[in-house]
Amino acid sequence: MVVGPTPCELAVRVVVPSLRALVAKELTRTYFLKQQEIASALGVTQSAVSQYVRSVRGKTLDLDGIAPIGRIVKETAESVSKNEASAAYINRQYCQACRLIREGRLLCALHRKFDPDFEIEDCTACLPSNTMC
Repeated sequence: MVVGPTPCELAVRVVVPSLRALVAKELTRTYFLKQQEIASALGVTQSAVSQYVRSVRGKTLDLDGIAPIGRIVKETAESVSKNEASAAYINRQYCQACRLIREGRLLCALHRKFDPDFEIEDCTACLPSNTMC
């Protein structure tokens, strides 16, 4: 028996990079921050930011057009642009977005890709009542 990734493992592999990519793009487009400034604020390398902005990295999960996620991205980017975003704040924003993603069952198809035998039809593994975060 092969055990598939947990919701948190999927979040680390997919959700967080997708969110970072959206925040990096917002900071670049709206606030004209330099990649190194973004990298410092998000705790990643300048190279990672370059890949996020060019859609080379953080594109596994398409979150564009999901209004609540868009609001979180904009709030996070605005706080970063004003130099008001602590690492703890950014992590809370990522957790909030991750909860919304799980509640919306947006990881189900992706979970199936990682584990073809995973039953997603009636799965509740990602729902908030079944996870600690």
